[in-house]
Amino acid sequence: ELNQLQREEREIKNKLGISLERWIFLFVFFKKYILKEIAITETKIIIGKVLPIILLKSLVKSFNKELKKNIVITSKDRVIVSSSDKYNDLELSNSLISRILKRESISSLNPSKISLFNDVIEVSHIVCPFCVSSDVVGSIIVFSDNNLDDNVSLCVDIMKRFLENYLDE
Repeated sequence: ELNQLQREEREIKNKLGISLERWIFLFVFFKKYILKEIAITETKIIIGKVLPIILLKSLVKSFNKELKKNIVITSKDRVIVSSSDKYNDLELSNSLISRILKRESISSLNPSKISLFNDVIEVSHIVCPFCVSSDVVGSIIVFSDNNLDDNVSLCVDIMKRFLENYLDE
């Protein structure tokens, strides 16, 4: 039985790219600290489907508090919720919209040039489109003047899976 468990753990590590302990830590962190702060009210916004805006704000606020990075959740073409008010309701650049609609994830863990909001800026960034019922409905964008690490990538993946599952219900 021990050999079987060790094989399964190695398979999980190979699939996830991280140890089982790290995955469990991130999952528990997400459940304990992120979901705990999420509250649902009657305030709603359309992202392919009705979704409480407070959920998105809480999600972004919680991740921002832990990661200390700029985080935005977008529709197909504009910012819906942002960790900073200066990005709220900004239109995405045409090149970024095109890549999101093609379901292209974009990432640079070190600062590089990208056009997010019609201005070319030099930041570390992750752009991760999310889908509902096989249709792209928006994206998660994390960016920073400093380098991003693998934990940020994992958190974006968790956020994406959460949104896809939540929106699909």
